[in-house]
Amino acid sequence: MLLQPLKNNFRQLIYLTRPGPKVWQANYHDRIVRDISHINRIRFDIANNPRKWKAKHDPPTTWNQLP
Repeated sequence: MLLQPLKNNFRQLIYLTRPGPKVWQANYHDRIVRDISHINRIRFDIANNPRKWKAKHDPPTTWNQLP
């Protein structure tokens, strides 16, 4: 993994200067943004994520919303 050594160095530096909770989230996947269309897709997903989650996890309120 290309980013793992970099993350380890930053983690050690951060823990030396600021002890406390973990810096990196568990089960987090790094992604390298390659161009403007890629970052725009990521921005769109971030902006729409609450709506997707709500639609997926909230129970239907009418019979018409059932799958």
